[in-house]
Amino acid sequence: MRALASRSEPAIVDVGPETGVAVVIASLYPAIPVLLGVTVHHERLGRTQALGLVAAGIAVALLSIG
Repeated sequence: MRALASRSEPAIVDVGPETGVAVVIASLYPAIPVLLGVTVHHERLGRTQALGLVAAGIAVALLSIG
């Protein structure tokens, strides 16, 4: 029974600070279709959409700084 319990525990891995930045950048995947829509299909962004994209970019920059 003890062997089964040890296999079900999550592994703790030292991944470093770069992983946090990678996770934040990966979480921005909804921004990519928006940017493609603006550049390829010449769609218009609303004020709140533009503000959201700017805020997301600032957040990534701040997280990558440290």
